[in-house]
Amino acid sequence: MVRAYARLLRLYPDDTRFAYGSEFLADFERGCVAARSRSRLSLLRFFVSQTIARAVDVVMDRVHTLYSHRSFHGRTRPNLGVVRPPNMGKKEWFDAQTQQDPL
Repeated sequence: MVRAYARLLRLYPDDTRFAYGSEFLADFERGCVAARSRSRLSLLRFFVSQTIARAVDVVMDRVHTLYSHRSFHGRTRPNLGVVRPPNMGKKEWFDAQTQQDPL
């Protein structure tokens, strides 16, 4: 069940998987343990309800990516090429960048 759920999580856009994927999977695993302790029927109900909810969420997340730029989501993978060095303020960093790139 966990492998099937993990496959479903791969349908999310990359930025969502990066930000929330491990949390989704950990919550699902905890829920499975709790439901399994009650009964097999409880486990099946939990799996079906979580799979349907996650599938709907995947579709909605994909739909939102069709009409908005990923920067509006507020989450992206870190770009190590633009990370400021420690103890350097934004003004110094971006002023240095604009001086190097005259465009």
